[in-house]
Amino acid sequence: LLLLDGSGSMNAKLPNGETRIAVAKRAIKGVSGFMPAQAQLSLRVYGAQSPTPQKNCQDTHVAVPFGPADASTGAIAAAVDGVEAQGYTPISYSLDQAANDFPTDAKERIIVLVSDGKETCKGDPVLAAKALAGKGITVHTVGFIVDTAARGQLQNIARITGGTYFDAPVGPELP
Repeated sequence: LLLLDGSGSMNAKLPNGETRIAVAKRAIKGVSGFMPAQAQLSLRVYGAQSPTPQKNCQDTHVAVPFGPADASTGAIAAAVDGVEAQGYTPISYSLDQAANDFPTDAKERIIVLVSDGKETCKGDPVLAAKALAGKGITVHTVGFIVDTAARGQLQNIARITGGTYFDAPVGPELP
């Protein structure tokens, strides 16, 4: 499951003039295109449906449900193209919801979380990660131009679930 940050901070411009969300969209499209054809793939987005002033801490949705990667790649590209970064960063709530997205017969349950910041709602992503670990779900996290606090949070999410943290301190590294 690819979990994309569509929060308002993703509108920040990089030195080359691109926005973080533009680079993240390209990265998600690239990753989905590299998946084995029969691998089950899904896309969930958070922070992209409600403007920041609404302070919506439940702004997360399945943009593309699980399906074979060869059939999902086009749907993921289309969904990603429609993402408008604008809301809060409900990482904990999104992880909780993502746990229920997997098919019941899934052999491996892996989430790849791409974020440029830490939780902005009252949730605790580290507690959410502990719950995911208890369900056998691994979370790999990608910190996209994150500060020290966000990096620590993302590293802890990955560590607790047996995942790996990846740092993308400059835009071009994200893909």
